[in-house]
Amino acid sequence: TVCIEYVERNIILGIDECIMFHDHGCGLSEERVANVFTTFGASTKRNNNYEIGGFGLGAKSPLAYTETFYVSSRHNGTETYFMLYRNNDNVPHMDQVYQTSTEEKNGSTVIVPIQDRYDKSKFRDAISDQLCFFDNIVFKNVIEAVGVVNQYYAKNSPRRVVMETEDYVLTNNGKNVELLVGKVVYPLNWDQLEADEYENKASMCIKFEIGVLDLVPSRESIRYTPKTIAAIDAKINAIRTIFVKEVAEQYAA
Repeated sequence: TVCIEYVERNIILGIDECIMFHDHGCGLSEERVANVFTTFGASTKRNNNYEIGGFGLGAKSPLAYTETFYVSSRHNGTETYFMLYRNNDNVPHMDQVYQTSTEEKNGSTVIVPIQDRYDKSKFRDAISDQLCFFDNIVFKNVIEAVGVVNQYYAKNSPRRVVMETEDYVLTNNGKNVELLVGKVVYPLNWDQLEADEYENKASMCIKFEIGVLDLVPSRESIRYTPKTIAAIDAKINAIRTIFVKEVAEQYAA
C-alpha cells in the first residue's frame, strides 16, 4: 500500500506545503538512495517486466518540477532524511540533512515541496488522471486540502467501473477508449492504428500486461512500434467482435 499525504508544514525539514508519497517496502540504505536518486539509468527494475519503470528516470522526476526535494528512508531502525537537488551541472546531488532512531517499519517517503498554491489543483488532477485504477493507494489530508480525486475502485467515488474482464474495463466516465498498461492509463493515438476511432466509441480502457506494449523511456506515453500497433489493433478487433456477437444474441433473444 502506498499513502499520498498533503502536509501544510513539515517541521523536521522546515518547509511549507508539500506532497508526500509513502511506501512500506524494505527501506533504502544511504548507498541505495544515492544510486537510485542521483544516477541516471540506475533502476531496481532493470530486469523486471512486471513493473512500470526500468530506465532510472522516475525517481528523478521531482526535479522536473522543483529544484529540491527530499527522501526519507526508514531502514533497520534508523530514519534518515536526504535532500536531493541539482546544481548548475544539472546533475542530481544528495546531502544527508537529518537522522534519528525509529521503531517504525522499514519504508521510504518522497517529499515534494509545492511551489505555488495553485499547483495543488494540478497535483489533484494528475493523481486523478494517472492513478485512478490503482486500488492500493491511501490518501491522507489530500481530499480535504487538495480536492476530491478519482478512484475507480473506491466505493464513494463518482467514477465507477461498470464491468471488467481480462481484456477491458468499462467505466461510467464518458471518456473515449484508452489503454490500461498494468494500472497506468495512457491515451490512445488512433492516427497510428488501422482501427477506426469512430467505429469503436466506448467509455473503456483496453487492458495490457506490462511489457506487451512499448513505452517511451520516460514511461509517459506509448511508443507506436510495429509490435505495439499490431497488439493494440488485434485486441480492439477481438473486443469489437465480442461486442457485436453479444448484441446480436441479445436482439435474437
